[in-house]
Amino acid sequence: MAAVGAHIVIARPIVEVYDFVTDLRNDPTWWSGISRSVRVAGEGGVGTRYQLEARLLGVSLPTQIDVIEAERPHRMTIKAEGKLPYVARYTLAPAGNGTRFAIYAEIEQSPWRQLAPVLSMVMRHHMRSLNRVLTN
Repeated sequence: MAAVGAHIVIARPIVEVYDFVTDLRNDPTWWSGISRSVRVAGEGGVGTRYQLEARLLGVSLPTQIDVIEAERPHRMTIKAEGKLPYVARYTLAPAGNGTRFAIYAEIEQSPWRQLAPVLSMVMRHHMRSLNRVLTN
């Protein structure tokens, strides 16, 4: 198993950041590899399921994501199934006049594990994109 992660401080209240990032239908606005995200079950909490269409490093990655933990506004855990299975934990905490948002993901299988340094770099890029979306 490989672990990747990134974090950023966003100059927005914790509830606003939480509500935006944990509604995965917003992912295409800040996660450039995701072209479509549809909620197919649930209301956003535990038991919610999304279907994503994504590309990473030129590979098409249709993905089913289930919310397996949610504690608004501090954390959410998702489990992804598909060509790139992973478990990701979103954590949020107050940070000065903003919110510290972190994603930590555990990648379950090869060949993706070998790409952990690249995937961490990609995650940091998307965190900066998220910051631009939420603060402009």
